[in-house]
Amino acid sequence: MVAPSPENLEWIRHIHLFHDLPDEVLAGFLESMEGRPFQAGDVVARAGEACHGLCFVRRGRVELFRPVGKMLEDAEDLPLEKTSKRVGVLVSRDYWGEECVLEEDYPAFEYTGRALDAGEVYCWPLEAVGEAVAQYRDIWEFLSLVQRSRRRIRRKRPSWIPADEMVYLLLGRPPIALVPRTWWLLLAGTVAAALLVIGSVKGSTLLMGVGGVIGLLVLPGLAWEFEDWRNDYCVVTNRRVAWVDKIVFLYESRNEASLESVLSVHVRTDWWGRLLHYGDVIVRTYAGKIIISEVAFPYVVAALVEEYWQRARSHVRRQSEEELRHMVMERLGKLPPASENQAQGGAGVSGVQRTEGWLPRTLRKYTRWLKQRVEENGTVTYRKHWFLLLRRGGFEGLLLVGWWVLVVAGWAAFPHVAYAAMWWGVAVLVGLGLAIWFGYKVWDWSNDIYQLTPEHIIDIYRKPFGSEDKQSAPLESIENMTYQRRGFLGWLFNFGDVEIRVGTTTMIFEGVARPDMVQQEIFHYMERRRRQKEAADTQRESDHMLRLLKAFYEITMEEGGPPLPEKPESEV
Repeated sequence: MVAPSPENLEWIRHIHLFHDLPDEVLAGFLESMEGRPFQAGDVVARAGEACHGLCFVRRGRVELFRPVGKMLEDAEDLPLEKTSKRVGVLVSRDYWGEECVLEEDYPAFEYTGRALDAGEVYCWPLEAVGEAVAQYRDIWEFLSLVQRSRRRIRRKRPSWIPADEMVYLLLGRPPIALVPRTWWLLLAGTVAAALLVIGSVKGSTLLMGVGGVIGLLVLPGLAWEFEDWRNDYCVVTNRRVAWVDKIVFLYESRNEASLESVLSVHVRTDWWGRLLHYGDVIVRTYAGKIIISEVAFPYVVAALVEEYWQRARSHVRRQSEEELRHMVMERLGKLPPASENQAQGGAGVSGVQRTEGWLPRTLRKYTRWLKQRVEENGTVTYRKHWFLLLRRGGFEGLLLVGWWVLVVAGWAAFPHVAYAAMWWGVAVLVGLGLAIWFGYKVWDWSNDIYQLTPEHIIDIYRKPFGSEDKQSAPLESIENMTYQRRGFLGWLFNFGDVEIRVGTTTMIFEGVARPDMVQQEIFHYMERRRRQKEAADTQRESDHMLRLLKAFYEITMEEGGPPLPEKPESEV
């Protein structure tokens, strides 16, 4: 039995399963749980073993693995990395084992939990969970949503999410959301089927023909709506919340924001949504909002997003306090000095890995101004996609090529004219003029650049022999980002815009190649800059606090007072 102490009540109160439940009920839930301590490396629960209930992480961290392929009899003797795939890391208030509650005929764990460090899990027996689910419907909705999300992650985890990022939610639109969008198509399909049946019974070619035509028009529409419904999804991780919107061959967008920039979360529904239990979850940030459109159980999703948002804020606050205390104790000589990497706040965040390409180094040096992405000394420079170069200077390039084709063809057909001095001089002058014209267009294209530095994003618009407009913003001022691929050509050649909201200003990286990867790279630089800035702020605060503590320490020791107070127990 777990004692319903104030610390445990504070811990359980912020778990989404128990959202808005009174403390008396939460105390009863705690008393029905069983605490199980573990050490680093212990297997807390193994996939395939009998499930004894929901497992909540109280303290410490637990790695979650899922079996890959057929379960082996000697799997326990093999390393987990060889028999299973890592899902992520669970921390305090996370849980697993929901499949045992929701599926009566599946009394075994789907995942294996292995401890990363010492801690404790609270196990909630299946009988107690069943009674709670029967009494409080919201618990079942939360568990169902989490199970559906984890199984979707198991089928296909988005490739743009780094491996070290824990995915909590991955949800698409529910099937019932198709009804308001396709009811008229379904009605037309029903009419078409009725006409075909009546026509075949009565032997009417006209009715069958009309029914066939309507059916041929309805089926592509249904297929299009289904594919559009299937491609949209929302993601909530331990770092960000994102909404991905795709229209096949025409449009793709990902709107995301870090959890620290979230201001509020609320739900919007219409008549259809209230009737069919779906709606929109609106996440407001400093610069705008992210609309998670048409999700099932929107109030449950909103509660989940809010919990992970508050958890991220608490984690940042606790981390800052721990770093401050560590640095103060280090200055007082009570701890060994931290390594350089720790002092920089873990600045070495893994980012998008790129290769130099197959061209020789000398040739790369002289063609770098044509590259769409160049990285040098930590600064990444992006240019617009080469398709925009064709759009801007394609006509001039065709004229240049066409002119020299005519010159060569004229030389081959009329050699006695082609060698005339006047004709050759005209050909060279016209060709040189066209080459200069085309070169100006290429130069103009290459002059529009976007830069990502360790501290800033920069947008430079420069006209050859003309004006230059430069716009920059610090990375810590970025509040959210959206990328878009528009039209069939944008999808085919993989280029689009990355919109970056900085306060009331929007900076646009227009027409860049692989906009999703550009957005991801900016996000990595933001994370690295945030950690560096937090480390610098902590350093300044510790310097100020150190002077106060030294004065306090000297005064208390001179007067024979007590030594420095011990560290208070941190709130979990």
